[in-house]
Amino acid sequence: MKLGMILVAVLLSSGVGHSETPSNAFTGSLLDTVDSPDGNRFFSPFSIRTALAMTSLGADGDTLKQMDHVLSFKNPSDAAVFGRAGNRLAGELATSDVVLSLANRLWVESGFPVLKSFQNSCRYAFDADAAAADFSNSTDQERVTINAWVENQTHEKIPELFPPGMINSRTRVVLVNAIYFKAAWARPFPLDATDDAVFTNADGSESKVRMMRQKALFKYADDGDFQVLELPYQGGRLAMVVLLPKNPNVMPGLTEWLTDPSKIESLQQREVIVKLPKFSLRDRIELVSPLQSLGMRDAFDPVTANFSRMSATSELYISDVVHEAFIEVNETGTEAAAATGVVMDLLMAPADPPVEFIADRPFWFFIRDQQSQEVLFVGRLSNQ
Repeated sequence: MKLGMILVAVLLSSGVGHSETPSNAFTGSLLDTVDSPDGNRFFSPFSIRTALAMTSLGADGDTLKQMDHVLSFKNPSDAAVFGRAGNRLAGELATSDVVLSLANRLWVESGFPVLKSFQNSCRYAFDADAAAADFSNSTDQERVTINAWVENQTHEKIPELFPPGMINSRTRVVLVNAIYFKAAWARPFPLDATDDAVFTNADGSESKVRMMRQKALFKYADDGDFQVLELPYQGGRLAMVVLLPKNPNVMPGLTEWLTDPSKIESLQQREVIVKLPKFSLRDRIELVSPLQSLGMRDAFDPVTANFSRMSATSELYISDVVHEAFIEVNETGTEAAAATGVVMDLLMAPADPPVEFIADRPFWFFIRDQQSQEVLFVGRLSNQ
């Protein structure tokens, strides 16, 4: 069976090395879980990991252990280290040829007792401030406000991260990460070389595309499963890695390429004739089930969730995790944006066990007017 095009954009910094393997391990695990083999898929594992790492600062006990395991954090302090590293990366790129902006924020129900220590940790590690919200009485207005913030941070690429109904009157905390990326190719594709071409889809059908073309020196490898091409962006610090299956009927797994830095290091410079379609993708992923399947179970369970480092009331659990991403690739470069939202709701009060009312013996009854409270009829059933 022919499989659909799946783009994996790997951002390579000058500091890439074995220290980044945990992040890429999370990427590989998540891709295996959310992969859409017969269609397109595009997401930002960095955004997802950031939003969940920020949330994990409020977790404790088994909830924290499961989150750390899924997020590939080996120590409780790793989430904060990861957050500071992301902010540092964005700061370092702010003056380069690449635009990479990160924004984190949380909205908290007014009057809900979120611990000051948790808010301080979010601010210190993720540069995330807390804004007051009124989810109880103005649910949809708060949803619109949060969506507007995401839209602004992603340069209008993610206009509605939270659909109607995802945030409700029991929501107490919403945590959001937004990322925006824009960069020009180090070697742009000549505009006059782009021409019509045929792209074979997953189901064997054919589509007409605009195919970009150029011949230049690029880092390249052929490992038997893939042809692998690295397309650098201006400044040389970031690049897109494109993996093209050798067999058009089989899409091999990417785990080894994502988790083993030596695979990227094995690319060799050589002259390559590149033909790459112009394209844009928008993808949306509901992440509760994928994260549960990876082992993050307690956080979504109203009974077992432990977010006691977020609120002393210990009444929170994660009700939704949603992610949306957008990318456009053309002759001049790449523009991409993504956002991840974590919705935390108040635990439902445990229901009282049902009582039994079995009228299997004589009983009295009466009929009354509810408004005037006049009793109109009185009776007793003693025999049947």
